[in-house]
Amino acid sequence: MDATVKSDQLSTHQEIVDCVAHYIESAVTGKSGPMRSVMHPDAQIVGYLDGELMDGPMQILYDYVDESEPAGDKLSWAVTSVEESNGAATARVVINDWHGYYFNDFFTLVKHEGKWTIINKVFSQT
Repeated sequence: MDATVKSDQLSTHQEIVDCVAHYIESAVTGKSGPMRSVMHPDAQIVGYLDGELMDGPMQILYDYVDESEPAGDKLSWAVTSVEESNGAATARVVINDWHGYYFNDFFTLVKHEGKWTIINKVFSQT
C-alpha cells in the first residue's frame, strides 16, 4: 500500500471521527445544534434504553438533549472502530457516563457533497 492511499485512509478516518465529535459535543453541552448539523434530516434512532425499545426519528434524541442538563466533563467517549468503503461508513462509539448511562453507539454514515453525514444510530445500553 503506498503512502498516498494510507494518507487518504487516515484523512477519511479523521473526517468520520470529527463528524461523530459533533454528536458528542451536543451531549456535553446540552444543546442539540452540533448534533443536528451532522445528521441527515431523516435520520433514525433505534435501541434499548432501560429495557424499553426506543425507535423513531432522531428528534427524540434532540428533544432529550435540549431538555436535559449538559453531561459536561463527566462524559467520556472513544471511537473504537471505523469502516469505510466508497463514501459509506460505520463507526462504533463507546460513551461513558451520559447522565449515568453507558452506551455502545453504532452509526451509519454517508459522504454527500464532500461532507460525512450520520444516517442512522443503533445503540445498546451497557
